[in-house]
This record gives sequence, structure tokens and C-alpha cells, in this order.
Amino acid sequence: MTCKNCGTQIADKALICYRCGQPTFEARRQPVVLASDRQSFIRRYLLSILVIVVIAAFAAVAWYAGWVSQYPWVAEVLGVVVVVYLVWRLWWRRKLLRDVRRTFKDSG
Repeated sequence: MTCKNCGTQIADKALICYRCGQPTFEARRQPVVLASDRQSFIRRYLLSILVIVVIAAFAAVAWYAGWVSQYPWVAEVLGVVVVVYLVWRLWWRRKLLRDVRRTFKDSG
């Protein structure tokens, strides 16, 4: 067999050309390309940290200002906000895992 890149005679069962290092066959599997890029990943986590800090700051202000004892609905609103945030995070993680599984299934 001859190398497609440099034309050197190589063994029929050779995986690469000993002279130029070019593979003698096409790859069966291609590398996985994830749908989400690194910037959106970082942006999503920075947004999550910002939301957690805002919720914690509001809870601290409400606690120290006495709003929780004066207005009981403040604690309920904080609880609902935390639950909605956690549900959103779980949904987003499931969506991300579903996309990764679909990508692996399509590539393999």
C-alpha cells in the first residue's frame, strides 16, 4: 500500500505512515461537540451565584429589620423564590444532561 500523503510504500496493515505519520484509515468516530459553549456555561453559573447572593442579602435584611416577625408573608415569599429557583436549576440540569446524552447517541 502507498501512503496517500507522501507516496511512501508501507505495509498493508499499517495504521500510520512511518515517514509522515499520516493515518492510513478514516476515523470511525468523530469527537463529540457539545452544543453549549464555555461562555454560556460561565454566564449561567455567574447568574446562579448572583441570584443566591441577592436572595441571601434580602433574607438577612428582612431578618435584621424585623420584617419576618412583622410581616409573615415575607418569609413565605422568600421560600417560594428559593423553591422556584431550585426547580429552575433542576430543570436546566436535566435539559443539559439530555442534550449531552443525545449528542453521544448521535455520534456513536
